Amino acid sequence: MLHTDQFHKNSHAKCALHLVSLNVPIVHAADTIRDVKKILVDPTINFDSINYIYVLNKEKHLIGVISVKEVMKSPEDETIEQNMQKDVVYVRPHTHQERAAYVAIKNCIKEIPVVDKEGVFKGVVLSDTILKITKDELTEDMLLLEGIYSKDYADVSTISNSPWHLMKKRLPWLIVGLGGGLFAAQVIGFFETLLEQQVILVSFLPLMVYMSDAIGSQSQTIFIRYTALNNEVSFVNYLWKEVIVGTFMAAVLAVLLGIFVGLLYEPFLGTVVGTALFFAIVISVKIAILIPWFLVRLHKDPAIGSGPFATIVRDILSILIYFTISSLMYPLV
Repeated sequence: MLHTDQFHKNSHAKCALHLVSLNVPIVHAADTIRDVKKILVDPTINFDSINYIYVLNKEKHLIGVISVKEVMKSPEDETIEQNMQKDVVYVRPHTHQERAAYVAIKNCIKEIPVVDKEGVFKGVVLSDTILKITKDELTEDMLLLEGIYSKDYADVSTISNSPWHLMKKRLPWLIVGLGGGLFAAQVIGFFETLLEQQVILVSFLPLMVYMSDAIGSQSQTIFIRYTALNNEVSFVNYLWKEVIVGTFMAAVLAVLLGIFVGLLYEPFLGTVVGTALFFAIVISVKIAILIPWFLVRLHKDPAIGSGPFATIVRDILSILIYFTISSLMYPLV
């Protein structure tokens, strides 16, 4: 059986138990196919869903499941136990709703049962609920990636909200980004003498920042989704593997940039910008994993850290690395 645990996206996260329906076909293993068919066609019974029939024992433990399709094509004299699937995919009552929806979609099932640690059947998360969870979580994640942290923002349109309300939801992280941008300007100013002597270095600053942000965003987004949907992730193993991938990509991009700049300008300049790009990317990948991991440890949604905050951290570090390496290497000329 598939056993899944909880992943807390935030303190207000909904778990599977709050989403279940008990108004589904429930039978016993000894019931015949004929008995189940009578239940399904009984006009006095109005189930919320008849995608699957759930098989319980006397202790209300979930011991199997059978689809309506299987019921309709099975011999009427046979028992449910003879035709049911015993290897049931399920989630726990405290499983986060996004994880529950993911498990259902991953296993290509229309709905998913909820079972407690004693094996007692608690209900079913229905297909329409799974679709709604998927839509809501996708909308929330998209907003969080842009630094908009608000449940109610996702449920209403811009037209139905006042400008003041919309501004309050979007402005806080942008103010953080503004402060970070001012600090980045101070970092650049610290290397004023270097820039006066090597003005050409300014030309490659946007490239350094862009590549750092691009690769950092890739690593961060993949890690956030993996963490949200796989609660048993080993942080050390994941970080090590991502650093290896990031280092390899950094080496390839640094060599390509160094060759291009060396041919277009001069070989030493290509060495400088290539070296700086390599270290900027490697650090960016590490920051991209460490920020959401730290938020997970604080039981906060890791997607919060992938918006303006993480962007400005990567920008400042890439600028600092670029000019530090340049200042160290140019005196060697």
